[in-house]
Amino acid sequence: ISDLVVEDLLPGALEGVRSPIVPNVYGWMDSDAHNWVLRHEVRDDRILVFSGKFQMKKDGKYYFHYPVRVVSAGKYALPGVSVEAMYIPELRARTAAASIEITK
Repeated sequence: ISDLVVEDLLPGALEGVRSPIVPNVYGWMDSDAHNWVLRHEVRDDRILVFSGKFQMKKDGKYYFHYPVRVVSAGKYALPGVSVEAMYIPELRARTAAASIEITK
């Protein structure tokens, strides 16, 4: 599989921090967590991650981690993360939506 776009919409309480997505920068990540990431973009309301070519294992899980900044407290809807193959539009998926509460 290659050329996937992962779109993570951020709730109003968070904003993305422009920094590299690299393994072990925070100490708790798997060292192979980002070997599939080709590049990423941080926008005001979302994080976009673009994949290179990788072999997907049956029931395999792939992770990416990135820092965000909390800008306000409250309860917010947390949209689902979506993934789509750029050149195979019928290949797409979305996680369930959730909620997040941020307290001071």
